[in-house]
Amino acid sequence: MRYVLSMLLIILVISAGCIMSNNPVTTSSETPLSPASTGNSTVTTTAGLTVTPTATKPSTTEILPNIPKPYDNCTVQPLPNGTYPSLPDEITERSAKDFALEFEKTYGWEELAGEQDTNVSGFDGFATETAQRTDVGYIVKTTVRLDFVTESGDTTLAGSTNSHGWYYVTAEFAVRAPFSSETIPESGWETVACA
Repeated sequence: MRYVLSMLLIILVISAGCIMSNNPVTTSSETPLSPASTGNSTVTTTAGLTVTPTATKPSTTEILPNIPKPYDNCTVQPLPNGTYPSLPDEITERSAKDFALEFEKTYGWEELAGEQDTNVSGFDGFATETAQRTDVGYIVKTTVRLDFVTESGDTTLAGSTNSHGWYYVTAEFAVRAPFSSETIPESGWETVACA
């Protein structure tokens, strides 16, 4: 009898897992940010239920005072040579994270490729995290892992290294600071893209 009950319990757990994997929770389309709107994101299940999460990233109406805001005179700082992404047409959390990731991939690749006798061979992973949302954009922390080969005489060294950056992405500009800690930097920000 215990065997039968155990088998029924196992079948029930497996069935529940299959049902759950066939009905994933998906996020609804994001609402672009504008100075007048910071709307909450929602989650919609395949059963049609809409839920507004209560644990969201902090939002602020004041742009952080230590991050430059080049609205009037937007000038991009010198960057390592490369083809960098354009600012997104609409600022959503996803578009800000995508911009930061693609920018950091190019920035890290070109910076590493600029080192003597170094050939970048590819990417070995990445991570992006939204640190804060403001009324006009997102602050995103990005890490990209790059694979490389360095040749010096008869010695060849293969390895991996990380490229880190903090980004504040808006519809008008993006600024970047090198990664120095887990908290949003108070200095080192440079303008990297203008609308």
